[in-house]
Amino acid sequence: MKKMISALIFVSILLPSQAIAEGITTSIGFGVGPTYGAGVTLRGESGNWGLQATALPYYTQNSSFFAGGTTGFYTINKGKYGRLYTSLGLGAYRKSSKTYDTKFIETPGDCSESLPKIDGKCGYWQPDVEGNRSITGGFAIGPGIGMEFDFAENFVFSVEMPIAAVFDVNSTINLSSVVPIPNGALLYKF
Repeated sequence: MKKMISALIFVSILLPSQAIAEGITTSIGFGVGPTYGAGVTLRGESGNWGLQATALPYYTQNSSFFAGGTTGFYTINKGKYGRLYTSLGLGAYRKSSKTYDTKFIETPGDCSESLPKIDGKCGYWQPDVEGNRSITGGFAIGPGIGMEFDFAENFVFSVEMPIAAVFDVNSTINLSSVVPIPNGALLYKF
């Protein structure tokens, strides 16, 4: 997962600098889908080829979530108001959460009024200091075909239908399904 995050950061830095140097068309916006990932999207195109990176990090003290992906695409046909393209994408997610349980500690002797009684036993509640962390994750990879529609001068909307092989990653990697789930993106071209 760390390698994927590093690759997404690298691509996010590389695309704009290459766009300035080589005249690559750059787009930024939002995308979501099994082979796109989810979140902020950065896309670069040169000729008929392009690369897109998407990422959404979320972190709190007790939970974290990361969704991201990279997609390469090739334009089959380009018209005045859009284009038809094929793609190959990889999207992934990782979710982590920490829960804290409490346990009842029984105290010997008579109950005082300050101690709670549970099932006739005296004691107190003690929070679990370390907590229990659960981590889940998965990824989807697959080819797709899509259409991109130009509107309002520099805005584009793309919709794509990949055939995604979806894998669950816990302690092992397991193929859970192969499904057609659409990707979508709303982008601003500059």
